[in-house]
Amino acid sequence: MRNNIEKFIHYQKLFFWGAAFLLLVLLCSYAYLLNHTIRNVVERQKSGERIASLSSGVGELESRYITLKDSITLDLASSLGFQTVQNPVFISRTALSKALSLNSVE
Repeated sequence: MRNNIEKFIHYQKLFFWGAAFLLLVLLCSYAYLLNHTIRNVVERQKSGERIASLSSGVGELESRYITLKDSITLDLASSLGFQTVQNPVFISRTALSKALSLNSVE
């Protein structure tokens, strides 16, 4: 009878320490995952702010491009040395569908 009680106490201690270790692992995992989640949220906010600033920069560059594009005239091109071509020659590409063909056996 005493042997059974000692076994029970031994298993009870083993269960307690196993449960305590499992609880410690779960608490550490919770702390790690919570920290990781908070870092991701902060990084996402920083990324959103960076995207907003880059978008406004792109808008400014588009505005400058349109302003510069509208300021180019034939008079400006002539003053920079460009000349009007009398007989222009254009190079055309053969469409890929015309260049390749499928030979089928009928």
